[in-house]
Amino acid sequence: MKERIKSFSRQISGTIKNNTAEITISILCFVSASLIRENVITTNKLYPFVFPLFFVLSYLLNKWFSQGTWRILYYISPLLVFPFFCIDVSDWVFSIEYSVALTIAALMLLIRNWISDNKSFTFQATCYFTHLLQAALLSGCAYFLLISIYYSVTYIFNIFPQSEYNVSSYLSMICFIIGMPCLFLTFNNRQETLSTQEKKSALEILTNYILSPAILIYTIILYIYFTTIFFSWSLPKGGIAYMVFAFTLITVLAKALQPFLHKQIYNWYYRHYSLISIPAQLMFWIGVLYRVQQYGFTTARVYLVICGSIMSITLLLFLSSKTGRYLYVTALSIILLASFTYIPGITAKNIGIESQQKRVSVLSRNLDLLGENGKLKNISETNSDSLLYDPQYTQLYEAFLYVQHEKGKDFVQKKYGTNLLPEPQERYKDSAYDFVSLPLLDGKTKKIDISMYRSLYPINLSDSCEDISVDTSGKKLLIKDKNDVLLNISFEELQTSLLQKSGLTKNSTKKRFLQQENILTNYETDSLYISFGRIIFDMKTDLTISDLQIDYILRK
Repeated sequence: MKERIKSFSRQISGTIKNNTAEITISILCFVSASLIRENVITTNKLYPFVFPLFFVLSYLLNKWFSQGTWRILYYISPLLVFPFFCIDVSDWVFSIEYSVALTIAALMLLIRNWISDNKSFTFQATCYFTHLLQAALLSGCAYFLLISIYYSVTYIFNIFPQSEYNVSSYLSMICFIIGMPCLFLTFNNRQETLSTQEKKSALEILTNYILSPAILIYTIILYIYFTTIFFSWSLPKGGIAYMVFAFTLITVLAKALQPFLHKQIYNWYYRHYSLISIPAQLMFWIGVLYRVQQYGFTTARVYLVICGSIMSITLLLFLSSKTGRYLYVTALSIILLASFTYIPGITAKNIGIESQQKRVSVLSRNLDLLGENGKLKNISETNSDSLLYDPQYTQLYEAFLYVQHEKGKDFVQKKYGTNLLPEPQERYKDSAYDFVSLPLLDGKTKKIDISMYRSLYPINLSDSCEDISVDTSGKKLLIKDKNDVLLNISFEELQTSLLQKSGLTKNSTKKRFLQQENILTNYETDSLYISFGRIIFDMKTDLTISDLQIDYILRK
């Protein structure tokens, strides 16, 4: 045990000596995070999130220039932290560009040695992942042990009770900002061989008895679904594209692990996966291209097309053992992601904005909402009932919101003459929310002049009061006084009368119905005033009164 501790200490010392720049960047990250926490630095407070990129850069320089004149680049690489601090990254760290930068940094680690042999490439990638996971677990354990010791001391001796938040924050920063990178580098500097990786039985169990059977079952499910939509000649559901991509990614990873298994039970499947996956690929591209044609590009759809292209090219490359190299796939991924993220004019964001601007122009022209000056016409909400229900208007509204979100309100105000459009109204079939139930339970009361009426009959839920009876069966309202019929009107006639009185139409929005609540919740004849305790307008297909209940009746 003592020897192991000494050996590990020597490895840590070696890491500090051989990875000076990486450790320096970790310390600078800790210092900047501390200064920000103590409000010494009050600007660019999210800058520590950029440090992983500097860390990877130094690590790559360390491996590429291990000796010689160019090694000076490695030693001065931590200095890059200081000039870049002048750039505010507060918005950037929440953008897709930051996520892509982290992805490219991780992929660069995989190709740093330019290993074309798939087995060696996969082994190196597995080592990186294992070392990162081990470093995270050990750092987490160290943090929880240290914080447990602190809380125990505080509880037993009642000292430092006010420092709980400070101690917890700094312990977490020390463990994860300094400790975790240092452990990762230490593990990564160890000499490992392929033979040690091949002996790990846990990998065999995970791949052969859990992962591969699940992949086979999922393949069968996708084949059944493909057969179903083929014979019904319908389009795949929108989420299928994401499912196919995730499924293909997991399968390619499982395929990469096959050389490390003692028993390659499912090698027959992975060896022919490029052909087996053809139906899934067809569903992916049909779904993606149809939705791009229908709804245009967005940033997310551009990246989906990029990822789909990488996926399909990967499967094409692996049709041949000569071209099927994970190194080529990784390099291709870096090139495509970097090109469509950072090259001006062809970024995913620019493509999405241009596409949605074209959709706004085309849809507004189709709806006769585009003025001669290129601006959108003023949409009067009171005269836009049918327009707001038009599916094309929903698409226009979504495209307009997308451009506004990406470019800002000032941009759309200048370009389209407005920065606000009325919300569209959609009829979602079989939806529990496709109705308007009046009156609203908001505590409001109606004031009614009863001076001209001689009798009031409370009905509520009993459908009768003294000699007055109410029948709403058969989609009609029948009110009788003993045997005398006071009112006999169908729901359709009642609806027509209420709509005419309120100025609404069958295509009016739910909002307009709610605004006319006082008019829609009562009905008058020459001799009666009827107040509805509830009246429901069903809007699923064609507007109809589906149910009503009378609160009370006034009679002249």
